[in-house]
Amino acid sequence: MSKTSKYQEELDVIAFNQEQLDSLQIEVNELDERVMKSQNDLKEFNKNRNVQWGIITDSKPLDLFINKKQSWSQIVNVARANQASQAKYSDFLTDNEIINCITTVQELRKEANEDYSSRMIYELKDNFLHSLIGPFGLSPQLLRAFDGGAIPTVHNANKGIIPNDHDEKKMSDYKNEYLRKDYAPQHEMNKERKARLQDSEPIIDGYTNKTLDRDGRSHIEHVVSASELHDDKWARLFLNPEKRKELVNSEENKIWTNGSLNQSKSDRDLIDWMNTPSKKDLTKTNAQYFEIDTKKANEVYEKAQIKKKQVVYKAVGKELMVQCGKTSVSMGLRKALGYILYELAKEVFIETKEVLDKKKIQAINLKEEFTSRLKNVVKTITAKWKEIIMQFLDGAIAGFFSELIVFIINSFITTLKRTVRIIK
Repeated sequence: MSKTSKYQEELDVIAFNQEQLDSLQIEVNELDERVMKSQNDLKEFNKNRNVQWGIITDSKPLDLFINKKQSWSQIVNVARANQASQAKYSDFLTDNEIINCITTVQELRKEANEDYSSRMIYELKDNFLHSLIGPFGLSPQLLRAFDGGAIPTVHNANKGIIPNDHDEKKMSDYKNEYLRKDYAPQHEMNKERKARLQDSEPIIDGYTNKTLDRDGRSHIEHVVSASELHDDKWARLFLNPEKRKELVNSEENKIWTNGSLNQSKSDRDLIDWMNTPSKKDLTKTNAQYFEIDTKKANEVYEKAQIKKKQVVYKAVGKELMVQCGKTSVSMGLRKALGYILYELAKEVFIETKEVLDKKKIQAINLKEEFTSRLKNVVKTITAKWKEIIMQFLDGAIAGFFSELIVFIINSFITTLKRTVRIIK
């Protein structure tokens, strides 16, 4: 993932949180306006009635007119009702109702402020936790994927797709035509042949078991020819030129034979060539004409083929295991880290909310309180170590098999990176 994409995603998360805060601020402003409007309506109501509340409430009537069974507040309220009736108003507010109204408004405002802070904390918590799910919860947008997966296959290479081949060196090597000098340069073969002919040990033909002369009629033969190895696309894809050259010239793949046989066989497959009629005598196969010990020749051929398969399969398996291992560890760590951060953020928000609630009802030392709460968070997360390990294992297993499945599919069908993400 590029730095630009990463920064853009972080900016998107910040913008989303800012949008939520702006929405909450608008709601608070609307509530303030409603409270202010209620206060203004109350003032306007009293003003329009033109009732002199001060005269009634501050002046007591003579005892002569007082009903002993009524309280002073009752008398005041009766007087207010009479003046409200004279002012052609059908209702009025008592002292208690006015006090209750103001108290209610104050409580509503207090609750609104408290609710705002609580909602802000919880919404911030939810937004933060969901933002963690993206990069650490295996979000498809952030999973590293390529067309054709992360491991090369012959099927994809034939279509010009080789993962991680940024300089196209692998593709260039894969498309190169066969040149014998890349595998068995003539000067190297002559040097090796010359050194062997000077040795006193007898030279035995690897196909006929006959002793060869120490002259130009004795040749070094590649059982699996350089051309045959080059035509093996898996070998060409997973073995670099140096490895292929080393394999062609390995001890398991080289024998001595007579020059006539070597020239007749050339770059052909040994078994097919032995069973083909000889050009020099159509009544005989090449094996019969050159008096080949077929049992020994088959043993030599099988040994060379086993060596070839071992080297090629080992290279393919190594590439497969390395890439599956990388994906496994990456997804395991991502899932474990995501779980840790998710639980950590959740516990921090819970403890923060409790501290703020506690601060409303009593004086506390915030530094000491938060230090204590942080220790609680660490203990809570540490206690979940088994779950953290399980999260890692789940991610690691999923990563390993997803990469393996992608490789198998791409051996037959080219998957686009979107499909790779879905599989992962």
